[in-house]
Amino acid sequence: MFHLEHAEKYQGEGRLKIKTMWVPATAILEVGVKGQARTLRAEARHRFKQGKGVRVFGRPEKLDQFLIDNDIDPAKRRNLISDAGTLCPEFNLEHDGAEFFVHSPFAETCGDKIEYRNGSALFMQATFQVEGRMTKMILSADVPHGVIEDIVRITQYHKNDERLEWDINNIPHHSSYLSLSNEKGAEKTVPVDRIKWLYETQGKAGGRLISTSDFIPSEDTVQPPHRQAANYYKGVVNDLGGEWIVSMEHPSETKPKPVVIEIGGNGSKVRKIAGGAPALISSSAPRAGS
Repeated sequence: MFHLEHAEKYQGEGRLKIKTMWVPATAILEVGVKGQARTLRAEARHRFKQGKGVRVFGRPEKLDQFLIDNDIDPAKRRNLISDAGTLCPEFNLEHDGAEFFVHSPFAETCGDKIEYRNGSALFMQATFQVEGRMTKMILSADVPHGVIEDIVRITQYHKNDERLEWDINNIPHHSSYLSLSNEKGAEKTVPVDRIKWLYETQGKAGGRLISTSDFIPSEDTVQPPHRQAANYYKGVVNDLGGEWIVSMEHPSETKPKPVVIEIGGNGSKVRKIAGGAPALISSSAPRAGS
């Protein structure tokens, strides 16, 4: 699908070009990966060594040895590395109508480990401004509940609660109960207190929770999505007067299509799609798709 710079076999007409690739430091440092993960690691490493087209999230010192091993002065790549608690420099709210605030990975996330894949994933808040209206979206990858608890704790400590407000929330890990609690529950997962606050206090009226997952099963399963977690999320959107969307149930299980969220001056709405995949939009107003 994507045009990759590191090998000609991933290039050609019709492939989408990535202007700036965003990856956690783990995606560069991890060893022993296979398949697509190995391919994307090769691309991230290539761009990082070239010094362009990539932003790496994590503590700079974790990447020093990789750079030294490749005969690169670490100081010459500091501009490509972002830590938690900062805004991604590729977007500016005033100029682009969008900004991305980095919550994780942060210093406490995984200590000296680089193999902690889900825990070191990118967790961000995106804010879109259209015609003076702010729409906020949480992007939470596959992070487990312990990391989310830490994000909430650190955010509250810094009195930065607005950075966890949301109108749209791409819930973590395909509706896994482990992103809410250690306990699955019989019929509904009960989240730990800080995560309860994130969903029930920080969600705005009419908020949307989106599970990028397979359809929600009616029976217990080992792998996500878990029906108990889904039952909790459904309760949240019911209280908010919002919307619960499962990507592989949209608009139906038999004919799922991409979920396209259009953000405008009146907030967000899910665009109804006829036929195949949506066309890309060319407009000065930002759009968010998942």
